[in-house]
Amino acid sequence: MLFRSARLCNDAFVVVSRATQRNLQRYFGIGDARIRLIYSGIDFDAVDRDDGRDAVIRRELGLGNGPVLLNVARLFQQKGQRYLIRAMRTVADRVPGVRLLIRGEGPDRAELERMIAELGLGAQVSIIDRYRTHADVLALMRFCDVFVFPSLYEGLGIAPIEALALRKPCVASDVGPLPEVI
Repeated sequence: MLFRSARLCNDAFVVVSRATQRNLQRYFGIGDARIRLIYSGIDFDAVDRDDGRDAVIRRELGLGNGPVLLNVARLFQQKGQRYLIRAMRTVADRVPGVRLLIRGEGPDRAELERMIAELGLGAQVSIIDRYRTHADVLALMRFCDVFVFPSLYEGLGIAPIEALALRKPCVASDVGPLPEVI
């Protein structure tokens, strides 16, 4: 899992971050000459294209005027949403009207929904699996106030890069290449 972001290409490894490059060097003794760093790209034209969907989606979700936090990631242990939901209990007690939207699908959904109910956060936290297109996700990012990415480990997260391209404050775990991105 640690090197999922490294691919063997003939006689070299292609990696998506300096963190992965350092890990290949540290754990396998692979020299610089065999490692090629190629960052994953994003489509800046798509990021810049504002089609007004953000206002429509915000209205459909029934969001008030309070701050909106957004996490976009697969619902999987690695992505750290369980820690985010626990932290949200404190945030909701201190910030009136705050909402957390978690956009994703995955095997941990039922567990995360149970946590939300047990912590009494049904009015503050929503897991949404609609708005599946890339344009929809970018619209969610456009109206959020803060993008949160609590991954436990990462190759290189594209979602935080897109959020930063939209000039959104981004709070992310200090793991792998995320500090490099932020």
